[in-house]
Amino acid sequence: MSEETTSPEALAPDTVEPPTFDEAVRTGVQRLQDAITEFEAMAARIPEDAYREGEARVLESTAAEVENLVAAGQIDFESAAYDGEAWYHIVEDLQRVASKLYDAVFLMRDVEKRLTGQDQAGSGSRVVVSEDGPTVL
Repeated sequence: MSEETTSPEALAPDTVEPPTFDEAVRTGVQRLQDAITEFEAMAARIPEDAYREGEARVLESTAAEVENLVAAGQIDFESAAYDGEAWYHIVEDLQRVASKLYDAVFLMRDVEKRLTGQDQAGSGSRVVVSEDGPTVL
């Protein structure tokens, strides 16, 4: 009877290499472009008067946050000429802006469903809109 011995290296889980800085920037930019494209498409399909008061407040708040993050990103971009660490802040800002846009898209999808009569009443979940963003209950 032969016993197979497994080396300790084979037992260790595969470690995932973190992305290189270039990959992180490319991924961040692509995610932001995708979020902008989806946000613009949703905004074009939904009339402004379709939003309820709370939904409109959340979208206005999101727009203000995105503007602040973009302004911070511009400052980081300018300082990147003098500080190599600034690029890390730029990548973080890209991720934050994309996340905020996707939060807004999520809310807009719910508004669009409501407009087309595909309300979530039959799904057993409920969306509560606050200034922190939409929450599915």
